[in-house]
Amino acid sequence: MQAWEEKYYEREEGREEGSKFKLLEQLTKKLRKDKTPETIAEELEEDEDTIRHLCAVAKNFAPDYNLEQIYNAIYKKDN
Repeated sequence: MQAWEEKYYEREEGREEGSKFKLLEQLTKKLRKDKTPETIAEELEEDEDTIRHLCAVAKNFAPDYNLEQIYNAIYKKDN
C-alpha cells in the first residue's frame, strides 16, 4: 500500500469516528433532557433500533455520559 493510500484510509477512519462521536454527543444531550429513544430517533432522523441500542449503552454511563467511554463500549471490540 502506498503512503497516500494509507493517509486516505486514516482520514476516512477519522471522519467516521468523528461522525459517531457527534451522534453520541447529540444523543447524550437529549438523554439529559429525559427524551425517549423514539423521540431522539425522530429528532435526529436516525434509525430507531440503532438509537435504542445506543441509548441503552449510554444510560450505563449516566449521569456524566462520558463520550469516550460510551464510544469504546459500543465500537471498540477489545474492551
